[in-house]
Amino acid sequence: MANPSKYDRKLGFERLGAGTANGFNELSEDFALAFRAWGARRDVSDAERWAGGDQAGLKRSRFVIRSNANARTLTSDDRLVLNGVWDEQGALQSGEVWEITGIKEVQGQRHAEIEISAQVRSDPA
Repeated sequence: MANPSKYDRKLGFERLGAGTANGFNELSEDFALAFRAWGARRDVSDAERWAGGDQAGLKRSRFVIRSNANARTLTSDDRLVLNGVWDEQGALQSGEVWEITGIKEVQGQRHAEIEISAQVRSDPA
């Protein structure tokens, strides 16, 4: 069993919602909170970044959460929010938004944990 004290990061996972039309009748797609989970974060090492031909200006990390029905529905179309705050309608107010680049079950632990690879721009856009 995983050590519960390692789950020290408050994570939120957002999913693209159904689009709504704006004033110009253009379809606007918004992300909304799908679920929250406690997780652990491990930054990708310099050696891994170098071997993978990492781009400058990106932070890459791996997040581990307990596996559950919600976690097993994650895809790379969803996004991860670190230390997020949402309003009553599920709209993000603050937090660091990460792009999910990979999802897998932790080996040897069937349905125990899921590892999420993610990246975020570290330089101002």
